[in-house]
Amino acid sequence: MPHKDPWFLITSEEIAQIRTQLNILEGELPEKSRHRIDTIVRVTNTVEQRLQ
Repeated sequence: MPHKDPWFLITSEEIAQIRTQLNILEGELPEKSRHRIDTIVRVTNTVEQRLQ
């Protein structure tokens, strides 16, 4: 479902897909990589808040 703002480039469904893939990666990667995953999660949270 597209966002009301035509300049918004990501949907909530895409955010859900990103979260799913990050959860999978979190279990497979070493501790050092988890820091990067945490950063991506924070960015995703910010984008998701803008959608609401």
